[in-house]
Amino acid sequence: METNNLNKKAKWLIKIVSKQMLSNKERDFIVELISEEARKTRAHYSFILHDVIESEKNSQIFIEGTKTALSNLLSVCKDNLTYKISYTRYGE
Repeated sequence: METNNLNKKAKWLIKIVSKQMLSNKERDFIVELISEEARKTRAHYSFILHDVIESEKNSQIFIEGTKTALSNLLSVCKDNLTYKISYTRYGE
């Protein structure tokens, strides 16, 4: 019997990386975008935002949610940001 992995909650690390230093305004925009998505999404697109760690050239976003929620958040990021975006599963 196959398990539907799209609906199974997991912890995800999303990395947003810039080739150049990010300004405070750019880092603030990334955090606002992610936190607004966490606040407004419903049902199977919802996720828990655990933490955002920022440095000069990247932001690391730690969330908990389904693969569907992750895919939705990645789409929002790719539509609104011009930086390299990657993700990995963590904590298991």
